[in-house]
Order: sequence, then structure tokens, then C-alpha cells
Amino acid sequence: MTFTQCYNAFKARYKLFLSIFFICISLAILVFFVTPKKYTANTIVIVNYKGTDPLTGLVLPSQLLPGYMATQVDIITSKSTAIKVIERLQLDKIEKYKKKFISDTEGRGDYKDWLADIILKNLEVTPSKKSSTIDIEYKAKDPESAARIASAFASAYIDKSLTLKNQPAKSAAYYYREQVGSLENKLQESQKKLYAYQTQNGLLDDDVHLNIENARLNELSTQLIAAQTRAMEASSRQQSSSRNAEDSPDISSNITIQNLKAQLAQAETRFADVSAQYDKKHPLYIASQAQVDKLKSELNNQVSSTSNSVGISANIYNQQVAKLQSQVNEQKLKVVNLNKGQEELATLMREVETNKKAYTAATQGLNQNDIQAQYNQTDVTILYSATPQYKPSSPKKMIFILGGILFSITLGGFLVLLVELFDRRIRSAEDILSMTGMPILGEFSKKLN
Repeated sequence: MTFTQCYNAFKARYKLFLSIFFICISLAILVFFVTPKKYTANTIVIVNYKGTDPLTGLVLPSQLLPGYMATQVDIITSKSTAIKVIERLQLDKIEKYKKKFISDTEGRGDYKDWLADIILKNLEVTPSKKSSTIDIEYKAKDPESAARIASAFASAYIDKSLTLKNQPAKSAAYYYREQVGSLENKLQESQKKLYAYQTQNGLLDDDVHLNIENARLNELSTQLIAAQTRAMEASSRQQSSSRNAEDSPDISSNITIQNLKAQLAQAETRFADVSAQYDKKHPLYIASQAQVDKLKSELNNQVSSTSNSVGISANIYNQQVAKLQSQVNEQKLKVVNLNKGQEELATLMREVETNKKAYTAATQGLNQNDIQAQYNQTDVTILYSATPQYKPSSPKKMIFILGGILFSITLGGFLVLLVELFDRRIRSAEDILSMTGMPILGEFSKKLN
């Protein structure tokens, strides 16, 4: 339908449109007066969620802060908080709620739990997006009840927040209190055992005699290491001289052997000259040969003597090592015997020290948790307390009027167009053309005098 056709339809059926309009307006006004009035009261609380503990100084990690406000909203809207409100205001003793509970559930289920669901339906909690405040809003049929319940929710939230904060500290304090008693008994027993052992054995922490014997053991150990070094060196020289005497440093550095080697070289040179000139039976040949043999014999004797002296030195060093090793073993045994008492004493002292540290740590934990459990300062503060608002928040008069007018116009227009579609009338030349498709030859108009 074109705009002109719609206009003509509304013009022809205006009575229908006005009837529907006035009926809808009347119904809207009737619903407005019939709908029970509700009053809204709100309480604003401010939450310090910087996460700094005033007792321990611990800071809440920054990544946990975004979910903190959502957690606080969940606490306020929880059933446990609602039950606290019920108990604080004694709502469970109101007869109308009891009757409604019996009517809805036939007396089955938990009455306070059911009542908590009822009052939570009228509660709206909105955290601020730009600040650390939370708006607690409650709707009721009278302004005093709305203000009273909104304030009760704020107070119950503060109590619940404090309980959640202190309950872990109370549990920890109970645990530490049991541990302190047990650790105190263990400490006293270990102290008695230490005192009895010291009295029985006459031991002191800084025994001078033990320090002297330890110093003597260290001195003998040093001498033993030096003797072992000398013995190993002498044994190495002995093995070298026995395997290859010519390469032994003790033999090659001996002056007598060096002189004999030089004389032997000269004698062998002369013997070579004599042997080239004379026969073996010639006196000079025999004398030269005898001289060479003599020098070789003396050289061998000197090498053997030097090698034997190296072996004797090695034996002497080995005897010194054996003697020092025996002394070190005796000294070790003496120190071990002296240390037995000191080790037992040290064990008892360590046991006392360990028990003392455990007792001190448990005592500190107990004191800290006791203080925290008794700490009654919460992070929540009431910024604005709810007061009765005597102007109803719903139903809103202007919303009902505007809504009724808009609905009436829409419904009236829809019904007019619907009736026109099912009952078409010729109201203009345009209607004849659209309905018959025949050309229009002329048009008469009604003139008013």
C-alpha cells in the first residue's frame, strides 16, 4: 500500500484507531495503578583492594586485582551473606514468609535457604568501573524495609569479609598452638639430656687438649707427606739406576765416575795406537791392555757402589715413612678417642639448637596468627548508608504513559491496516487503477459551499 492509500484508510477508519488507542491507554493506566509500588534503597561501600596486609606487609600480586571486585560481588550475593541478613533482621520470624514457604514447598527443604533465594531476587550489586566502590541496591514494597535490608547486606558483607580474612589465621593459630606445646617439651628434654651428658663426662665445648692433639696430628701428617715424597723420589732413582746405570742421574753426575770415564777413554786411545804398532806379546801392548782393564774394573766398581748407595737412601726413606705412618696412626687413634665424646656432645648440642629454632619459629607463627585472628579492621568501609526513599522506583509513571501511547499507536495502526487488507474499499482514483487496471477517464470532486 502506498502512503496515500494508508492515509485514506486511517482517515476512513479513524474511529477504530481512536477506540483501540483509548482502550490501550486505559489499560496502561489501570495496570499502573494495580501494579504494586516498589521502593529502592542503596548503600555504597568502598573496598580497599590494594592488597597490602597491615600486619605482614605482604602485597597482593597485581595480576590478582582484576578479579578482586568480582569476588566481592559474589560474596555480597552469596546465600551465606543473605542468611546473615535474615538472622540480623529476624526475617525468618515473619509470619507471611512462613506461610508462603509452606504454600510453595509444603514445608520441605531449608526455610532460611528458601528465604535467602527470595530476598536475593530483589538485590542488585553493581561494582564501579572507575573506582573501588560497590553499589548495593535493594527493592521492597515499603521504603523502610528497602533501606533496612540494603544496610543489613552492607553490614553482613563487612562481617563476612572479616570472617573470611580472619578464619585462616584462626585455623593456623590453633595448629601452631598445638605445635608449640609439643616442641617445647622436645626442647626441654634435649636440654636435660645435654646437661646430663656434660655432667657425666666433664666435657666442654672448647676442649684445649683436643685442639693440641689435632695440631700434633696435622704436624705428623705434614712430615709423613714430605717423607713419602722423598721415598718415592729415591725409589724412582733406584729403579732408574738398576735398569740403566749409564742413564741414571746419580751415576752420570758422579765426579769420580766422570774422571774414570775420561781416563778410560784416554787409555783406550793409547791401546788402539799400541795395538796398531805392536804384537799382542809385546810388553807395551800388554801394559796398555792391562791399563784399560784396570780402569774398566774401577769404573764398574764405582758404578755399582753409587747404585748401592742410592738403594740404601731409598731404604732409609722408606723406614722413615713407616715410622711416621705408625706415629700418625697412633695419633689418629688418640684424636678419634678424644672426638668420640666431642661428637656425642656436638650431636646433643645440634639437637638442642634444632629444637630451639623449631620452637622459636612456631612461637613466632603463633603470635603472628593470633594477632591477625584478633585483627578487626576490614578493607571495606560504608561510604553511604541507605535511607528510606519515599518516591517509588517502580512502576514509573512517565514510562507507563509513553509506553502506553507508543503501544496504542502501534497496535491501532496495525489493526487499521489489517482490517483494510481484508476489507478493501475504493477511496481514490488510485484504488480503481490498482484494483481493476482500467484507465480513468475523469474524476468528480465534491465541492463544499
